[in-house]
Amino acid sequence: MHMTNKHAIHATWQWFLPFVAISAPALAQPTFQGLSSVQNGRPNTYITRVSANGQAVVGSVPTPSGSEPFRWTESTGFVSLQGPSDARYGLAWDVSADGSVVVGQTENTCMFPFRWSEQNGFEVLSSSPGIPLSGRAQGVSADGQTILIHGYFGICTTPNWHLLKWRQPGPAIELASSEYVSPPFVLSQDGGTVYAGNRKWVESADPVYLEGTQRTNTVVHAVTPEGQLAIGEYEGNAARWTELSGWQPIWMGGAAMAISNDGAMIVGMNGDNTAFCSTPRYGSVPIKGWLKTAYGLDIGNWVLRYANSVSADGTVIVGNGTNPQGQTEGWILRLPRKCPADLNEDGGVDGTDVQVFFSQWDAGC
Repeated sequence: MHMTNKHAIHATWQWFLPFVAISAPALAQPTFQGLSSVQNGRPNTYITRVSANGQAVVGSVPTPSGSEPFRWTESTGFVSLQGPSDARYGLAWDVSADGSVVVGQTENTCMFPFRWSEQNGFEVLSSSPGIPLSGRAQGVSADGQTILIHGYFGICTTPNWHLLKWRQPGPAIELASSEYVSPPFVLSQDGGTVYAGNRKWVESADPVYLEGTQRTNTVVHAVTPEGQLAIGEYEGNAARWTELSGWQPIWMGGAAMAISNDGAMIVGMNGDNTAFCSTPRYGSVPIKGWLKTAYGLDIGNWVLRYANSVSADGTVIVGNGTNPQGQTEGWILRLPRKCPADLNEDGGVDGTDVQVFFSQWDAGC
């Protein structure tokens, strides 16, 4: 009875397939833009991160005296995250999941960690009232309440820097001295776990090594929400890590910088400073060539150097490169959302996907 029903369904769809193919919609297309082209040409923009929801981009832009951190959305354009009036340099390092909280560093003669929010604006962080902090805020949890700081207690002194975790309203808690750890540092989305090198701290517990032993040639750049998949650098190569497989290279040279929540989209830069992405279907490929091959999108004379961040669903990728005018500029790539019915992953749903469905059904999966 089971086989009879399947054959009947199969035969019915064979009759419908020509009509499905004829009426198939056009393939969804990605969009690419240089960030400084959005608002009156701001050359030399540098992008560090995109929010998990893909709507807010942060980084730095040049000023007459140095640089300043920014937050950008389609609705607001560039928003300068102004710090102290005497600040000469600034950089936004990270952004909360919804884009409402930004963290980074501001500098004059000293460097200070800051938190900017839509509700409270710009704030220089302190451990608690009367106990200032120096350094940079390098990570923020998804809800914007927990911040990872590389710095020290006090102002303009020269002690060892420390890895600190600050949870609103404070104080900052020391996790380790920079004598034992060095950047980059990664904060999990829930704010409970910190990664440095191949070590991780879970809440206030002592650190543990990802593979049970210390490795000086290993750097974690990002992790999935549950911590089951990490990406970064391993022995000089872009790599991914799971507890089962350990570290495995995905590109010889370079570094994997960011990963989608489901682990299906990894982005980074290869050993030639070319932005790449890694997906289950295409493997690891340069983004510029992949856009041409997979979508027919030609971005002309752009040179994509670094892919620094990706949204939670893997559809928004941001990075930095050289625009056709030869200027350093940040860029934003928006990919079409994958439809579950797009079984052959060509960006559209048509009769070919129905044929893939039946071939897989016939194979017993």
